[in-house]
Amino acid sequence: MITRRLRLLTWAGILLMLLHGMEEWLSGFFSVDPSFELIAKLVRTKQEALFVAFQVTWWLLLLIFGMLTFSAKARLRALALFGAVMVFEWMHVGSSILSWRYFPGAVTGLAFVPVGVAFWIEYIRAWRCAALCPVCSNPVGAGHPEIEFPAQRVRVCSERCGARLSADSQAAS
Repeated sequence: MITRRLRLLTWAGILLMLLHGMEEWLSGFFSVDPSFELIAKLVRTKQEALFVAFQVTWWLLLLIFGMLTFSAKARLRALALFGAVMVFEWMHVGSSILSWRYFPGAVTGLAFVPVGVAFWIEYIRAWRCAALCPVCSNPVGAGHPEIEFPAQRVRVCSERCGARLSADSQAAS
């Protein structure tokens, strides 16, 4: 089950990713990162590099689109890829610390730390709910009504799932 908070954190991460991409482009990240040099050796022209980059991106999107058509657990797995990318972006901060100077992408990379931590905390909560709830593992459109769970202000798919979230929140208190 993807909670409201997980959705908000995902959208915050997407906005941050857009800002981060602009920072990397404007600061010349492609000219200092060794992975771009390695990839450049595999292609002969800029057009070929652009084509390969587009194809790989498109294939990953197709895989994610396919996962979205299955269960809530599959949608959470697709979100895990996004969460992993947010953690990976912390490397800009590490590179800045190691070199004691600005590394392209470090400013917005720093913002990925709190957003990424909050994302993974909420992701684990949602995963626990999906692991318990048989409704969450059914295909999309299975016809289960959503009910409001007021203590957490999240939408849950069943009373059983809501009870599990309630027990988790009381244990944490």
